Amino acid sequence: MAEEHSERYELGDRDDSDIEKDPEHKPTADLDDATSTRQLQDNAGKKTAGRPDPEEMVGAGGSDPPPPDYGAIKDNIPPMQTISLDELLDKIGFRCYHYIVIIILSIVTIADVMETEVGILLGPTLLCEWKLTGLQEAMSTSSLYVGALVGSLFWGTVADKYGRKDTLIIMLLWIGVFGICTSFSNSLVPYVILRLLTGVGVGGAFLPVTYATEMVNAKSRSFATLIIFFAAFIGTILASTLAMFILPLTDGWKWYIIASSILVIVSSFFVAAFVPESPRYLLLTGNHKGVIKVLRKFDKTLDEETYHYLEPADMSNERRGAVMELCKYRARCIQFFVIAASWFLVKFNSMGVVLLYFERLQDKALTSNCGEHNGIVATSTMTKSEKCDSMGFDEYLKITIFNLEVGFGAIISYVAAECLGRIKGMMLTNSVSVVFAVPLIFCMGEIVLTVIVMISKSFSAASWYIMTLYINEYFPTYIRSVGSGALDVFGRFGVIITPFVAQYLSKETMLGATCLYLGCMLLALILTFFMTYETKGQVQLDNMSRNSKDGSPEEDEKIPIKPTNKSPPTPTPTPTSKDEEKVAEVPAAQNNIPAEAPPPEITKTEATEDSK
Repeated sequence: MAEEHSERYELGDRDDSDIEKDPEHKPTADLDDATSTRQLQDNAGKKTAGRPDPEEMVGAGGSDPPPPDYGAIKDNIPPMQTISLDELLDKIGFRCYHYIVIIILSIVTIADVMETEVGILLGPTLLCEWKLTGLQEAMSTSSLYVGALVGSLFWGTVADKYGRKDTLIIMLLWIGVFGICTSFSNSLVPYVILRLLTGVGVGGAFLPVTYATEMVNAKSRSFATLIIFFAAFIGTILASTLAMFILPLTDGWKWYIIASSILVIVSSFFVAAFVPESPRYLLLTGNHKGVIKVLRKFDKTLDEETYHYLEPADMSNERRGAVMELCKYRARCIQFFVIAASWFLVKFNSMGVVLLYFERLQDKALTSNCGEHNGIVATSTMTKSEKCDSMGFDEYLKITIFNLEVGFGAIISYVAAECLGRIKGMMLTNSVSVVFAVPLIFCMGEIVLTVIVMISKSFSAASWYIMTLYINEYFPTYIRSVGSGALDVFGRFGVIITPFVAQYLSKETMLGATCLYLGCMLLALILTFFMTYETKGQVQLDNMSRNSKDGSPEEDEKIPIKPTNKSPPTPTPTPTSKDEEKVAEVPAAQNNIPAEAPPPEITKTEATEDSK
């Protein structure tokens, strides 16, 4: 019986070709002819299912099929359905954890603004305590911005290469440590050196805005930046309020610096504890799991396995955080320098108008004796000792009220950017700023002067805020921080120069300094007409340029100014008719691709039988 079973298994395992070649083969004795015949047919059908006919097979003796065309197989495989980061951000929207992150970034902004305001508010105090000249006072004010000029480019490059979060934490600790060290200065030289080192950290003050724009979708970017810009207003109010009560004290300026530095250090711990890494930076580094992990902090319902379908960012031809990438394409390079020139003028004017206002507040004759000089603003004739007694509680209270213009500017920037767009919003705000700055060439009372300067400064600050948002929307992610940092270098350069104009040149000719600022405001307005790409409502690009509408040929974006050393890719040859015939000859079963069966041909007899 065992022999009979083994013979049956041997029969089932034999190939159909062996059966055809063995005419003497007979089934076992316990099976009848009908059963054995049916079994042979079933086994043969199983073996030959899905195989082409021998005459269709190409090769020696009709037994060796050709190798499958894997190129044709790859081309016919449908691509996996992917989802982009922008689609995920649109799906998530603006959640509660977004508010937590934005508020912490706002605290960082408040601390940075307070540290920046030190140079402006301490100028008159140090002028009296250290018996400084006008040039030395300008040096003490500008030292912070000289360091920030270096730090802007440094922190921008580091943030693009190593991440936003770690860079922000290190930057804040840097500011806090050197800020506290500054409070121990007893003369101008160590004060200037330590303020310069503190300024290296302040150079990364643009990072909270970059951080915020990369955490939200396109619809929420203006609102997120509005909160941060409004935090800058809170910082200026808090700075002037502290100055009102602390600076009149003995060594009050030292305690003021210590208080602002401690706030910076505390904010760094909040960032380390609650703020995640930017999802756009994680996408560039290929950390798709990290992207989904960050997004799940905002939306717990997001599936953890979504990273399998996340659309990657191709960085094969890009250098993350490289400064030269800013001018890789001709149109991008031109737009960069247009924005840079405008950014320089906006920062130069924004701080210069404030410093001019302080200079005119210190000399009562500039706001009371307006009948002289035909109503034109005159140059101050006060001596250094007279100015030392002029800044008190009342003056600092006026400065606090004056700083309300920063909050007005934040609101104006949001309304203009959302209703008119980024570029038209900058045109409007610059225009209004110029119109209200023109009366500054005339002598006027203190109240009228304050109102005029506040309106002009509000719209100037609004233009500054809109341009900050525009910069973070214009540049792709892989150079967004270094682009913001490089442009901030131009802005810091304007801030460095403006104290020499407002605090030094104004003592020589107040009218000449005022007219210089008016001309720079008008030039900034003209430059906005050369910004041709609107970024409102557009997604933030990660690894490509945004210059198809910059006024230059589209080819400028595809062909770099300086060709790379890499050899060009080998073009894929187009298949000929013979190649197509060979691909068609490969059976669909070998390619693992389900082939569409041709419609069966119905003969006349079959049609007649079907009709019956």
